[in-house]
Amino acid sequence: MRCSTIADPKESAHRTHIVDEIYATEESYVNSLEQCITSYQQPLMNDNPPIIDGRDVMTMFLHFHEIIAVNSMLMEKLKEFKKRGTLYTNTGGAFIKFVPFLKSYTQYATNQDNCLQVLKRLDHDPRCAKRLEELRTNIKTTNQLDLRSYLIMPVQRLPRYVLLFTDLIKHTPEKFPDYSRLLKVSSEIQKVTVLVNQCIVQGEKLRKLVEISNTIDFPGGDLTVGRKLIRDGILNKQCRKAPKPRYFVLCTDILFYTRPKKREVNVIVKLIEADLRDGDSLRFDIFSPEKSFSIIAANEQEKSDWVKDLKDAIDQCKSNSVLLKTPRDRKMEHKLVMRPVFVPDDQVKECMSCKKEFGVVRRKHHCRFCGSCICSDCSRNKVKNGNSYERTCDICFKRMCAENKDIISTQEESDSVGSEVSPRSPRMSKSEKKDKQDKKKDKKKGKKSDSDDNNDNSQQTKVVSSIITSTSQENNTSPQSVKSLKAMWEAQATQ
Repeated sequence: MRCSTIADPKESAHRTHIVDEIYATEESYVNSLEQCITSYQQPLMNDNPPIIDGRDVMTMFLHFHEIIAVNSMLMEKLKEFKKRGTLYTNTGGAFIKFVPFLKSYTQYATNQDNCLQVLKRLDHDPRCAKRLEELRTNIKTTNQLDLRSYLIMPVQRLPRYVLLFTDLIKHTPEKFPDYSRLLKVSSEIQKVTVLVNQCIVQGEKLRKLVEISNTIDFPGGDLTVGRKLIRDGILNKQCRKAPKPRYFVLCTDILFYTRPKKREVNVIVKLIEADLRDGDSLRFDIFSPEKSFSIIAANEQEKSDWVKDLKDAIDQCKSNSVLLKTPRDRKMEHKLVMRPVFVPDDQVKECMSCKKEFGVVRRKHHCRFCGSCICSDCSRNKVKNGNSYERTCDICFKRMCAENKDIISTQEESDSVGSEVSPRSPRMSKSEKKDKQDKKKDKKKGKKSDSDDNNDNSQQTKVVSSIITSTSQENNTSPQSVKSLKAMWEAQATQ
């Protein structure tokens, strides 16, 4: 008897209609899969000489036969239940044995992107396209589908199962004998559907990553090895003078960008070393030892998507890494090597330190530690990173000297910290500058300067001054004592 335990006749009739639809669509689905084999795969494999390469045919039909086998067994079970009169009261029981074989759908979905790429290539080959059209018109059924429509059917079938079972559960009382089985079947099919969708997306992203790798000169080896593509797209990067469009690529372990339609990769940011800060409006900032910069999205949705994916990727990368240091080491490391985001040139008209207005003579510079836009008078100090000295403002220089006295004094003894402080070099006096200019003029004329003795004394004074300055720093000598020593030496030299 059909739905004999359901009291409401309308509810019982509606439930019967859903079960009939499940049965009818499953039968049509299996027949379509078999039609695809007889109308497309077999003729293509039998072509002599082959019009379409056999490897392409195998790629398109990879795991297709497994799908047919699984659903054919399911269809036989449905027919058996219907013949015994238990299909309407035990639909879940028929499908419950089908659930363990759903992994065939995930295998098929993994190959889906490769399959579609082969079809796309065949469509652009006139000879292959003509052969596929001939096979389509030779199909004897009224519904003559192309090969692409047949091959996409397994992916479309799973969401259809979800809809049908959701509707069936909605019209099945909780006390109905088949209710618990229907819930289990529906839950398992939904899990597989999500997994299949993820496989399809991953396949598309892998293909996209291969395409990106072929269009850029990636300096870090093979871009596709050991990583997955998360997101890519055009964003505006805040440059020194104005925002400019850049093509950003976010992978599971790195973020890099290039200029649109250019092969050169400008910067590669390792996510394990990166930090993210959500800024105002459409802006967000990326901090790393390699480079820090601001990104401006086109709208709120784009910003939200990028910030979420970046945050998740950074957190995942850091949590999976075995190279993380202690919190104290990480704090010290970030203080010394994390790059700042530069203040854009167009946002400042005066030095952010001395407040003097910029102009033709007073040019704009950026502190490599805080990103401030300052003039040259406020940024004569430098900090060594690796083999290069980098400009720093007076405020950051004093702060680093105060916070890292032990690092400055013991730099030669230990290389554990990757930066050292270079003090401001002393200025030459006006007389020293004049003597230097006179010496250059005399050298050009091939003559000796009349003030050679004075120049020698001046040069000796500078050398000793430099030595004293260096010595005073190593021994923490005060500036007043340095001046006293210098004055005493000059007095002795005059005598």
